[in-house]
Parts: sequence; C-alpha cells; structure tokens
Amino acid sequence: MALYSGAAAEGGHLLLAGISALAALALAGWVALTIVPVLARRTPLWWLSYQIDYRLTREGMIYLGAVLVVALAALNTGNNLLFMILACLLAGVLISGLLSRLVLSGSMSGWNCPSTSLPDGRSWRSPNSTTRSRRCRRFPYCS
Repeated sequence: MALYSGAAAEGGHLLLAGISALAALALAGWVALTIVPVLARRTPLWWLSYQIDYRLTREGMIYLGAVLVVALAALNTGNNLLFMILACLLAGVLISGLLSRLVLSGSMSGWNCPSTSLPDGRSWRSPNSTTRSRRCRRFPYCS
C-alpha cells in the first residue's frame, strides 16, 4: 500500500496517494498492536537473565570508533550502501556479545591459592580449574 501511495503521488493523484498512505499507516498500527505482542509473549527470554561482565578492549574501542565513523558518514551522505555496511557492523557487535554470553554462561572458573605465602625469589604455579554445566558442554571454551 505504501508503494502504491508513492506511485500515485508521482502520477499526480494526491488524494489517492494520501488515502493509501493512511491505510498503510493504519495497517502497520494494527499489526503493531495485535500481532507483535502475541509474538513477544511466545518468545523465551530466559537467556537474558545471565549476567556477564564485558570489558572493552583497545581493539573494541577501535572497532566502535570505526562504527561511529561509518554511522556519521551514512547520516551525512544518506548513502544506502553505508547504511547497509553500518547494519552489518552493528550486527557483528550484537552477534559477538550474544555468542560470548551463550558460550561462557555455564562455565565456572576457580583458582586455588595456598594459604601460606612463598618466600621471595621462588616461583610457583597455582592450580586452577574450569568446569562447565552439563547444558553448555556442546559449545567450545572460546569467546
């Protein structure tokens, strides 16, 4: 309907273009009020409850700086290709965060330190252990 509205406006039929644009807007509003809440209720959100602290590295700062430069260039020029590249860059950030949350959510890491301290000059290695919950064993330990 929105495409029809644009075609009618280019053809000079302004009343028809306005009516079809209002109909398209009404249809989009109906979908937003009736169908989207039903789909949102059926979506499982249990995976959002995991709390993982993310640290921003130097490489991450460079990547986000590049994303900001592409976003400013896309907004400044209005080039659709830059907007598609920006969408891919932001999707990469989102997928990286979600996959690292999924992979590292069931892992537990421990570090067993001896109760007594060693004299200076001697090196020692502290035993550490990493375990995973049974549910998350299908994913490798990488982030």
